[in-house]
Amino acid sequence: MLGATINPLGIVALLIVSFFLNLLLSRYVGFEDEAATPLEDAIEGLGVSIILSAGLLFLLERVTLDMAAENILGVVALCSVPISLGFALGNALAPASGGEGADRVAAAGGQFLIGAGGALILSLNIAPTEEPILIAYQLEVPKLISVVILSLLLSYLIVFFAEFRGKEERLETRGSAAAAMGETILVYLIALLVAGLLLIAFSQTDRVDIAFFASTLVLGFPAAMGAALGRALL
Repeated sequence: MLGATINPLGIVALLIVSFFLNLLLSRYVGFEDEAATPLEDAIEGLGVSIILSAGLLFLLERVTLDMAAENILGVVALCSVPISLGFALGNALAPASGGEGADRVAAAGGQFLIGAGGALILSLNIAPTEEPILIAYQLEVPKLISVVILSLLLSYLIVFFAEFRGKEERLETRGSAAAAMGETILVYLIALLVAGLLLIAFSQTDRVDIAFFASTLVLGFPAAMGAALGRALL
């Protein structure tokens, strides 16, 4: 894995550059509320990204406790860079009051179509690779269940609780928390359908079996994130 082999000084440099980019983005678009300073926003964004990266890498067994500490730190740090920038850029892209016509899109069920589009965009370049199959082969059933739970939880938080602009309008449009969670589950199922169809389309499987479903759950994670991010921009 690249983070375990490149020069530690290079990773430190990447983290520094990432922090200052987050600082600049926070200065102009803000990561959270107006009471927070850009420095607080940048620290929070990078910190959450490091925690999220570490959790996902351990969950997917891309890093293990028997690895050297410097290798673990390198992999986690390298993966946290694009995630931290994604936080800041996502907030910059999200319109201040939600996307134009977002209420009409939601009322017409358009969030499901947008979710499918987001799932397709984020998983399209991953599906042709061997990674979903290899990761699924290495994960035991409890880890796969954890991937499903994490996919649902992060999707729900990204759309309805992350400090993306337009959050209040999305909550008002969906109504109760139960309705929001129900929508999240339905969109996740759509993301899984997209993931499964992509695996079939790219000839990553020749039969529908347990291995295929496991690979679909693994690919379903980035697909679910794409679906959530697409809906967050509404």
